[in-house]
Amino acid sequence: MKSTNIEGKKSYEISQYARNFIEASLDPLVTISPEGKITDVNEATVNVTGVSRENLIDTDFSNYFTEPQKAREGYEHVFKEGSIRDYPLSIRHSSNQITDVLYNASIYKDDKGKVLGVFAAARDITETKKVKKLLAELIDAKEKQLELTDATAKQQLELTDATAKQQLELTDATAKQQLELTDATALSEKLKGVAKDEFSAMITHELNTPLVPILGYCEMFKTLMLGRIDQEQLEAIEVIEKNATRLEILISDIMDVRKLDLDQMKFKIDNLFIDEFFSNLKSDYKMVLEHKKCQFTTNQHVKNLVIKTDRSRLRQVFDNLICNAIKFVPENNGKIETGCMKENNSIVFYVKDNGIGIPPEKQKELFQKFYQIDTSERRSIGGTGLGLAISKGIVENLGGIISMESDGKTGSTFYMTFPL
Repeated sequence: MKSTNIEGKKSYEISQYARNFIEASLDPLVTISPEGKITDVNEATVNVTGVSRENLIDTDFSNYFTEPQKAREGYEHVFKEGSIRDYPLSIRHSSNQITDVLYNASIYKDDKGKVLGVFAAARDITETKKVKKLLAELIDAKEKQLELTDATAKQQLELTDATAKQQLELTDATAKQQLELTDATALSEKLKGVAKDEFSAMITHELNTPLVPILGYCEMFKTLMLGRIDQEQLEAIEVIEKNATRLEILISDIMDVRKLDLDQMKFKIDNLFIDEFFSNLKSDYKMVLEHKKCQFTTNQHVKNLVIKTDRSRLRQVFDNLICNAIKFVPENNGKIETGCMKENNSIVFYVKDNGIGIPPEKQKELFQKFYQIDTSERRSIGGTGLGLAISKGIVENLGGIISMESDGKTGSTFYMTFPL
């Protein structure tokens, strides 16, 4: 009976992990039955269609595109050939907003080889198309400008005598060179910025795209959907999954840093119920950390308070700070405390741990990008050095201030202060 309970608990944890993994994706993900019906979606799919998850499930996959027949041909191709790459479609939002995407999809089977359905991921290429259009417009404008300049200069030269012609040639040549230099410099700078943005978006998407099937298949192997595996194979799959997850986090952090640098990170300000926020934190972390023998507590000094902020971005900051704390607290005796309090006309959130602390001389540069407290080649704690920089950018964009306290020996406390 005890073994059955353990297996049931593991099955629940795996299922919960799979759901968290699917919801963490920034790209729309969907599974489709052999009959073309939607069997599951993530929140990104809900956002891009404007239709709730409950209303999407059991409906025809092709109904949500500007070309339903083309969408139908796409998933039929997957069932016939096994997969499809970069299949262009346009998703229609319930408000009639159109999002251009490229679909990558493959079939998945049970342990007996029977095809259960299609797993599909869509990559938003709206911004990429805008960039390409802008480049074409810039080049076209430059060509027309040069043609107009040449035609004007030619007409002026034909109407003047030799002396005026020489003067005009000299003047036009100087003006043209100056104009071309100015335009070339401006165009170069604009193209440089566009190229950087396009490259950043392209490279992060291209790195992220193969991770979706890698992590998906790891999950299928672990849940025996593709047949039974022995312990050695399971351990190898867990190593693959662990490293793929690390790469996924790195890519996500790079994308967030780039958005903050360009002032393009999106924020959705809404009502945040403090009690509900900390209740979700406790339920998400308490059981997981208990398995690691780490105590997790929430301590609210203020109740029944509602503030205006971006719920998901604030949660992202808490996740960053809690994950950092997990790395540094002692094994089998870790303590992490989260909470909030009112100070004057502000609310102060905090994350406190009993880790190794941060030396005073290291605290000044702590929120800089890629900063590592231990920069030696032998450092045991992993990380990109981007989490605190991202947290700082989010908090400041939400109108707050982030700070920390540590004596360098007995843990650290990070504070986020927002005006009420």
